Amino acid sequence: MSNFTELAVHQAWTCQVGAMSRSCAGLLPSSSSKLDKIVVGDHNGIITCFGSKSGKAPSPLFQTPPTTKITRIFIAKEKIFVAAKNEVRGFSKKGKNFYFITTFMSETIHALFVSGKSLHVSGHSIYSLYEDNKERPFFICNDRIYDMLGIIIPSSEPIGGDGELQPLLACGDRSLKLLEGTTVSYTISLASVPTTLHEYDKGTFLYGTDSGTVGLIEITKQSHDEKWVIPNDSNLGGVRSLFAANVVNSGKKEVLVGRDDGHLQVFSISQDNIAEEIYKLKLQSTISSVLVGCVRIHQQPEIIVVLYSGDIIGLAIGTPQNNTRLLSSVADLKKEINDLEAARLNRQTKQSFKQLTPVDINDTFRLNSADACYNLVVELTVSVSFLVLQSNVPVDILDTEKIQRTSSFSPCEAAESNYLLATFSFPKGASRIEMKVRAIEGQYGWLQAYIVTETQPKAALIRRYKICALSLHQRMNENFNHEEAYNRLELSGPFGFGDIHGWISNCFSDLPHRTSTEEATAAYMSTFLGTKVFCTYREGEAVFYSDNISTISILRDVIVKEGTAKNIPIKIKSDPNFESVRLTLARILPFLEAQRELQQNVAMIEPIKVLKPNLYPTKLICVFQELVSQESNTSFLSKRQQGILENAEELLAAARQQPNHLDRLFGMVTDLFIDMNRFKGLDVKRKVPMLVKMLESTTNLEEILDLFERKF
Repeated sequence: MSNFTELAVHQAWTCQVGAMSRSCAGLLPSSSSKLDKIVVGDHNGIITCFGSKSGKAPSPLFQTPPTTKITRIFIAKEKIFVAAKNEVRGFSKKGKNFYFITTFMSETIHALFVSGKSLHVSGHSIYSLYEDNKERPFFICNDRIYDMLGIIIPSSEPIGGDGELQPLLACGDRSLKLLEGTTVSYTISLASVPTTLHEYDKGTFLYGTDSGTVGLIEITKQSHDEKWVIPNDSNLGGVRSLFAANVVNSGKKEVLVGRDDGHLQVFSISQDNIAEEIYKLKLQSTISSVLVGCVRIHQQPEIIVVLYSGDIIGLAIGTPQNNTRLLSSVADLKKEINDLEAARLNRQTKQSFKQLTPVDINDTFRLNSADACYNLVVELTVSVSFLVLQSNVPVDILDTEKIQRTSSFSPCEAAESNYLLATFSFPKGASRIEMKVRAIEGQYGWLQAYIVTETQPKAALIRRYKICALSLHQRMNENFNHEEAYNRLELSGPFGFGDIHGWISNCFSDLPHRTSTEEATAAYMSTFLGTKVFCTYREGEAVFYSDNISTISILRDVIVKEGTAKNIPIKIKSDPNFESVRLTLARILPFLEAQRELQQNVAMIEPIKVLKPNLYPTKLICVFQELVSQESNTSFLSKRQQGILENAEELLAAARQQPNHLDRLFGMVTDLFIDMNRFKGLDVKRKVPMLVKMLESTTNLEEILDLFERKF
């Protein structure tokens, strides 16, 4: 692990359980001089309560028998509530089961909270309330529900208490929905998809997003006020867990952020609502939960980090003071490891056959708007031997040298709908895989991952990830502006609402799986070019607007293809705005110029390979620099060549991270050229070589537009 710190923190202890989902850990609060206890629930269905005596590392106080995979834990005073599938169980602080209910939820419970005799539960699309174990009216959300928080809304009355507890839902349409009963009281729009919620204070709460930002919102029954937002300038992972506590005795709560790439951050918030990072730690597994409590020593809070792998890490504030106690804890841990290893060997000798090791997997395939690509993350509870990726649409694997691995790309036949077949092997002990994948818009299909474990006997897991025709587009909260230059496409025919909804879902990756209305609207933005598309659709009709004519062309081709497959005739009415072509070109050409300059600069380094053809890029740079350093001065080099020499390593790294990027940009311009003329009723494919030749020599907008508008 690596860390950056302004806050003195050291690892004090560790514990180990099975793999854990998000928010499956909590603290049983202390009373008087007693210490806090840690409660966790793992994928084996085991609830474990850890406690400490005499400052030693926490040890299990009680464990429940294995049952179904635990998906959420909620602590209400000294009571533990646990969700598994569609069931909720309650346990006392000593582990006694005092409550059980099987809900009518048709999906797994992923969020819950308890208030008095009321039980609030939520799956990925349904929120339900149970009072005295009786189901009340439920709420169906059109978008995925990522998290739920019970928050007390301050009362506007001068007398009458602190208000009532209301559910707040974090939804996939980039919004927070405050419910009153089973209706949405009002909606808070955000810039990214909220994935995690945590109460900060009365009437205020923290939210974390899939893009990595963190914000604080103060809420009332009629309005809200966003106090501050912490940007994700370092492009770290999405937020998985949040916690607020006074860690450094500053008199104000610090904000702790746990991310899906293993980063833990602690932020101090000033009186002016300015966030300052005071601690950062990189762990080798996804962070499932972050807590703060006095676990070993009274009035000495520690940061508890719970990982997907099942590791529970205690981080003590300050430097180690009692080396004897620390060495004693280490000795106890070593003894426990030796005992476990001996027990494992004993079990192996008794077994006369090999048994398949259970494997848990935590995988995500998420659009990274900052890099305009997808982050593929696969994490197992065992080591990975190798990974095979196969795709029936064109994709690029980026930054293949970011982590140590051996890659092999096999030749593929595009005519057989096989564009990628790559094998990656990893160092021994690696259990987490991170890759960046960029798809080409216009085609839709699947990326399949075959993960083979290092266990004996080996096991293989298969995962499929959908790649949409407009895969680099993400949802946005923006209204349509009729004054801008938009192309219009209207499609009509004897199709149902479910038909058109399914066809559009082949174009956009985060379209809701269901909708309860007869008409739906959606707005998307390209993460690469910033162009927009708006759509409104109902039974028998769909209307699209976009400032990129290629986007309109892709939508038309996909929907007509799907309609033809179902023998549904589609009537097409288009209204192209050719002024939008100029605006789209103006967005593409700067990228093309920068990429072409990068390729030219890298090409100036390549001739050194003639001297040392077998050198790796880093050694190649060293030779380049050594040749120059042998001269008394570098006046024989131009300023551009000197700049290339100084930044050679960065240039080669940028080129490795963007394979075929220049060809992709050429393809975007040629597609724009073809699509514009298709709407004019012209076939200009034979003129594409002329356009490519021009792009190789110039990126002047007026010269290229002249070719676009030329009559052939």
